[in-house]
Amino acid sequence: MFVVLNIERYSKKVSKRKSKKINRSPPIICHTERGLPFYLLNVCEEKRGIDWKKTSERCGRYVSRIVAPRNILMPDDGCLRRFIPSTFVSLLVFNSAVQLLKSAEIDPKIFTITLSDRNAFLAGEVCRLLPFSSQVRIITSHPERYAFACTKALEEYGATLIIRSAYELSSKPDFVISCDGAYNPLMESQAVISAKRSCGGALRFIGKSTELTDSHKKIISPSVEPTDFAGALTELCACSEYSGAVFSDIDISCKKCEAENKNCLKCYIEGRFESSHKPINS
Repeated sequence: MFVVLNIERYSKKVSKRKSKKINRSPPIICHTERGLPFYLLNVCEEKRGIDWKKTSERCGRYVSRIVAPRNILMPDDGCLRRFIPSTFVSLLVFNSAVQLLKSAEIDPKIFTITLSDRNAFLAGEVCRLLPFSSQVRIITSHPERYAFACTKALEEYGATLIIRSAYELSSKPDFVISCDGAYNPLMESQAVISAKRSCGGALRFIGKSTELTDSHKKIISPSVEPTDFAGALTELCACSEYSGAVFSDIDISCKKCEAENKNCLKCYIEGRFESSHKPINS
């Protein structure tokens, strides 16, 4: 469980009395369809700013699990802590890559897929990649966590997952799914999807944010980053509502095929990615 801060900034419309009432009110419990509930805490930012001591007290036991607008500076006092999702961002990258592969409809025999997942967050998802390429490679620091996936791949698909500790070039065009954002100079000539611009790649797909459900849009302030909220629900409330979430926006480095991400990936894999494709800067 966690607390979402709904910040109401000071204005002439907010009287001192109303401001005090808001800052004294307890957090509102919000139930989810498939997981634990979360709390919504209304906070009024007064002339002197936000009373973080009082806010901390109102958050109670979830003071170290705060989802707040990213433009709000929270005090570094060791008590209040902003929650930043980790595994959820990796899942967004993975789901978006699968969606891209489905729409591109590329011959599985002509390219490889490399999943960069050093923390092994996606061991339970990796077999979803097997229908798209005849060779799936995994870069991880925890190969033991992929043992079950390797067995499943062999028994259900007749495929062998290739486990590596570092990125290696492939003899075929390679689509790198950089779920951990790790960079390797050898990736500079490949197609890469990631949440970080620093991942490199001759062709880059950089994902941004995600879309909240209509019910959540009604109660969560637009100033709260959707990825932070959906990530908190997934990681802290065991909620499955966003298990299939993808990026709501993807920047593509190639400007020749910018209207269709799937066309650009297909173009790269099939060897039609030429110097005339002018990539944007990192």
